Amino acid sequence: MYLGVLVKLALRDQLYLKPSHPYTRAFLESVPVADPEVVSQVSLEGEVPNPMNPPEGCRFHPRCSEAKSICTTQAPDMREIASGHFVTCHL
Repeated sequence: MYLGVLVKLALRDQLYLKPSHPYTRAFLESVPVADPEVVSQVSLEGEVPNPMNPPEGCRFHPRCSEAKSICTTQAPDMREIASGHFVTCHL
């Protein structure tokens, strides 16, 4: 979930092996690894928008490195991209 919107629904293996939503990828990249040699590669920039006044369009677009113009004006619908694998994203 991101700002109260479900962005991905998938089985465990689908979620970890094919994180198709940009927020899911960033979330998984932020998980600490028990190895001091491994540095986190978190790709999110900017601040989380105010949940009381979320942005128009896709709620994640202000922080998404892959956002397109449609993302700023139209909220994406959840769609099935594989059997049992759903994503809320225009991409």
